[in-house]
Amino acid sequence: MLQAFKFGNWSIVAGGAFDSVFFKYGKYIFVDDFEIPVGWKTFGCYDHGSSRPYAYLAFAESDGTTLQFKNGRTMPTLPGDLFVIGEVYGWSGTPDKGTNEPISEITTRIQSYKIKRGWRHQDLLQPTKWHDMFRRNFADDALGQEMNENCPQEEFKLPVTINGIKHPGLNFELVSKPQGSRENGYTLVRERLVNTGPRADSKIREGKGLFIVGDQAPNTARTLPVLSRNPKNMDDVDPASESHIFDAIKYALAADRSPHVSFRRRQMW
Repeated sequence: MLQAFKFGNWSIVAGGAFDSVFFKYGKYIFVDDFEIPVGWKTFGCYDHGSSRPYAYLAFAESDGTTLQFKNGRTMPTLPGDLFVIGEVYGWSGTPDKGTNEPISEITTRIQSYKIKRGWRHQDLLQPTKWHDMFRRNFADDALGQEMNENCPQEEFKLPVTINGIKHPGLNFELVSKPQGSRENGYTLVRERLVNTGPRADSKIREGKGLFIVGDQAPNTARTLPVLSRNPKNMDDVDPASESHIFDAIKYALAADRSPHVSFRRRQMW
């Protein structure tokens, strides 16, 4: 009912993919806004769309330090807790209807959003250089497949111009989808949501959670709690539902986010 009272969403119905989880754990899942603590990892995940919506989610991963919200409250965290702290959602305003934007416009929207949130900013001493907190980004491996002789993954790498300043494109690391990945993804998302609350027997949290800053991720708060189950496979979300944000979350949980060494010269622009 948190969805209903806090976000005005009265469409939660019994038998959905996550309705019982949000009914029981919603008071833990939705959290207030906060500044990203020093030492936390950040990354983005993207689910492509055109006639149906695309979704870019910004994640922050805890290192186990206590989190302080902007309203002054504090919250203990566990190493590996994930927070959805922002989103760029390409929809027309009608549920599950996309905007048919070209990839260059999607790139511009994502980079502009990061600038607006202060996550991509100019170096104070060298204004021609830019710092980006979300250099690592992940997407479905289908993004690397050619469509009409074009590869979306390569198109996203092309630079864009924002307010007269050239900015780099987005480099997406691809997440594979082996057999059973849909069912496994559903299980992982559900477990993460349940892990936001304490165990009934011990009254403490013991597993890595998935939290949502509802005010900064309104479409995540709108779509995730009301997703329906796949009528042909009850261990999966219905692919015909508005599941694009759910898919982006699955990529976050399936991605290899371990540090990797690059021998190429690091770009800061």
